[in-house]
Amino acid sequence: ELRKIYLDNRIKLNSTNCVNENFNEKIINFIKNELTALNNKIVHCYLSMEDKHEIPTKRLIELLEDKGAQIVIPKTNFETKEMTSFYLKGSQIKKNNWGVPEPVTGRQADNSIIDIVIIPLIVFDKNGHRIGYGKGFYDRFLASLNPSVIKIGLSIFDPINQIDDIGKFDVKMDYCITNDNIYRF
Repeated sequence: ELRKIYLDNRIKLNSTNCVNENFNEKIINFIKNELTALNNKIVHCYLSMEDKHEIPTKRLIELLEDKGAQIVIPKTNFETKEMTSFYLKGSQIKKNNWGVPEPVTGRQADNSIIDIVIIPLIVFDKNGHRIGYGKGFYDRFLASLNPSVIKIGLSIFDPINQIDDIGKFDVKMDYCITNDNIYRF
């Protein structure tokens, strides 16, 4: 129910105005100053779906690379419901049948080298739980990573009080960044 409500609310927004000018810089400064130096870090970042009004990640990815991070991007397998990572550099990107931009060629990355994951979401709560698109790709992916990986969600909306139907396989975020706040869990 929350997924439908917040997807509908997000679609009503003007996608170019869903985040303020300083949003990407705020993310970079937060990671760099509060979490870790970015030089030689491996950052897994989704490629945003503009038609779904996701928070745009193109400029964020450019800024992360400028700070020395290596970017890996997700590739989904809808048969196995698993997600793998590919280095952005050298990958050819194409939208899949569901409109998700992902690599069709490129060099696969070992998930064990990932330091930070930038996570898409629809809505989140004050406890760090998120609702995504409902297929469980990110929960399975996050569960497969080293527990020390930093998990950062990006949200257009502020948190709701609580998501009631948390499953045993749902993985909490460490942080979620909105236009106005950085939430720590």
